[in-house]
Amino acid sequence: MSQEPGASARASRFVPSVAAATAVAAALRCAGLSRQVLGGDEVHAIRYAAASGLGEILTTYPEADNSIPLTALYHLWFRMGFTPSELELRLPVLLCGVALVPLLPVLMRREVGDRTAQILAWLLAVSPALVLYSRIVRSYLPVVLLASLAAIAFAAWMRSRSSRTAAVYVALAAASVFFHLGAGPFVLAPFVYAAAAAVVRPGSTPGPVALARLFAATAAALGLFLIPAWDTLGPLIASVRQTASIGLDTLTGFARLQAGTPSAPLAAGFYAVAILGAAGLARRRPPLAAYTAILVAGQIVGILLLSPFVHHHPMVFGRYLLVTLPIVLLWVALGVERLTVFIERRLPAAPRLAIAVPMAVVAALVAGGPLADRAYWTSSFVHHNDLVGFHRSAGTLPIGSVPAFYRTQELRGSTLIEFPWSSWWEFSKAVRIYQEVHGARVIVGATDPVIYGEHLAFRNAVAPSPKAFLASDADFVVVHLDPLAEEARIVEPDGSLGAEIPPAYADQFREALRDEAGSMARRLNERWGPPQYADADIRVWSLARVRQRSGGRAP
Repeated sequence: MSQEPGASARASRFVPSVAAATAVAAALRCAGLSRQVLGGDEVHAIRYAAASGLGEILTTYPEADNSIPLTALYHLWFRMGFTPSELELRLPVLLCGVALVPLLPVLMRREVGDRTAQILAWLLAVSPALVLYSRIVRSYLPVVLLASLAAIAFAAWMRSRSSRTAAVYVALAAASVFFHLGAGPFVLAPFVYAAAAAVVRPGSTPGPVALARLFAATAAALGLFLIPAWDTLGPLIASVRQTASIGLDTLTGFARLQAGTPSAPLAAGFYAVAILGAAGLARRRPPLAAYTAILVAGQIVGILLLSPFVHHHPMVFGRYLLVTLPIVLLWVALGVERLTVFIERRLPAAPRLAIAVPMAVVAALVAGGPLADRAYWTSSFVHHNDLVGFHRSAGTLPIGSVPAFYRTQELRGSTLIEFPWSSWWEFSKAVRIYQEVHGARVIVGATDPVIYGEHLAFRNAVAPSPKAFLASDADFVVVHLDPLAEEARIVEPDGSLGAEIPPAYADQFREALRDEAGSMARRLNERWGPPQYADADIRVWSLARVRQRSGGRAP
């Protein structure tokens, strides 16, 4: 890329700017992370790690997506006697999410220039989807990192024809698919580009023999872990395929999630700038523009052909296409760069105004998205589907439906144990809403043994027993007599994933939760006496009073 006026000055700012973006990325990804309740699909990897042997883990694709590498890592931790907390379970994903921010700009710097690379670093740092999935115990951020590096390695191989670069691509592509099968279309799309480029621009890419060898090496690497698991992989692919079609609701919801804002005008502006950047790239660097476009198109087409379970839901569709987000953000960065150059050329005496353009774009992404929501900074349920699916409003409760206990201002600064708590997000929405009212810290009394097993040292979940309640640092225990009756009062927005739950299963689950709640309320009443607060929905015991009466002994 040719040097521009002031290029040397911008180069001197590159390292501190990217370092600052990385620091901001780490801060956003770590904010309130230690208090987050682990639930939903995050439980899959822990469940299989605790219940299965290493050989079974490495050769089995269960219907619930647990990510084989993460599950294997957790299993090894358990076998070594390490009892991780929620934060430690999140650490591998968190590190990938932070590493993405400096690595991609540094590797793309020569291709797109210093200023565009700096803008890209800041966009990666504050992108809500990348921030949120960097915190969640799922495979999506490791896939984004590995697949992005694989795409860069393939492009480097086409230039250098180096066997070492080819080996790097093969390893990264295989690792991406190992973490999540949905990465397959993205990491194989470069072969489509190379084949097309060989026809359009003969001699511009390695010959067909070299391309075939690399494809064979990639297939062999994939086969190392796919073939041993074929007995479960084949049935899995067949069972999760779904005929649901992608409609306008899917596309508009997905567009908001990828843009990082529920605002339609802001999302439209985001894509307008992305188109501006992609168009400029097509004029200046046609091969790079075509390469990035084929990567994005390949992933979209691949997911539509695979048609995985619930892929028509905007949030799920967004997860499968999360791997394309860095490319879209690259287009946005290029568009911001074009706008900045436009201002510099017409207002040469106002350099600060040009600097303000990228700052304004980054600020708009933050202000218009979930990172500006109070819940992101205060809630213990930031990773709940209600908040991760920020393309629509989260479920709400009329204030009159919130028990009076939660409306007591003196609860702020205290800690509550909510029991019974289901790790299935669709059955645990009310406690998230209650926390928005009372503002206290929340610990959950888990009903799923995998959450409070001896192989874990969770700080935000406790075993369902009076002894465990007293041993915690909580101030109150709240027992919900009929949790799903409280859930039923929630005013749900359109597009809730809850619609996927079979009614018969919900009824069965309701009875199980009722039984556990009733049994616990009786036990606490027998051991600790009458609750300090009671209404039609909840019973509340003050642990401070119980501890005071018992003189520190376990009653």
